[in-house]
Amino acid sequence: MEKRFLGVLMAVAMVLFLASYAYAATPDGAQVTDNGENTYTPEGAQSVDVTSGKIRNADLTAAMSTYRWAGLFGNATGTIILASGTGTSANKMFEWAANASLVFASTAGSVSWGSLSAATEGDVTGQFTHLATGSDRYAATFVDNETLTTQTVADGSIDAVSYAITMDDTPSDHWKTYALSDGSNVVFAGLVEPAGHNSYDGTLSQFQMILPEDGTLTDGEPTTYNLWLELI
Repeated sequence: MEKRFLGVLMAVAMVLFLASYAYAATPDGAQVTDNGENTYTPEGAQSVDVTSGKIRNADLTAAMSTYRWAGLFGNATGTIILASGTGTSANKMFEWAANASLVFASTAGSVSWGSLSAATEGDVTGQFTHLATGSDRYAATFVDNETLTTQTVADGSIDAVSYAITMDDTPSDHWKTYALSDGSNVVFAGLVEPAGHNSYDGTLSQFQMILPEDGTLTDGEPTTYNLWLELI
């Protein structure tokens, strides 16, 4: 009788172990508080005087706002819950305060999280064709094939992920945006710093990332991104 009981107990324990392994947490859809947009305003034209019969040497420089990229920054927090139901109407049995590790952004409505891998340049420019050319093209923005061995993405470690580093208010390179793909859609991931760090304008933030946005003359519409959080 005792041996039979121990056998049942071991079987139950094994089922619980396999269940905890098979049903790993996946990123959750993020609730967004939109605090508006900031934009760059170029300086007005400066002048030069020229005199007939004389030649003037003039070196020119200018800064022009990109029409291939947009920025996103802010805070990222959440809770881990034991509950049933959906979203804000869920019936909660227990709740834990949690930190976020990554902010995911994709134009796709859903992501195959278990299929995530490093995106290639072809993956990105194939979906966002406006990033194939120009000074601010994808290849000039993302560092290609850098090894990423310590970051867990959707419960899996992904190596050789290309990333872009955006600046804080120093300004110095600080914030990382990774380029991923689930095999069908490109997914961008912004690394979260729970303790916070200064964003590009000095605002204390937990993430900052860049996303493709086609602002060429042939496309005047904004791009809609769906956002998810991975909590730890």
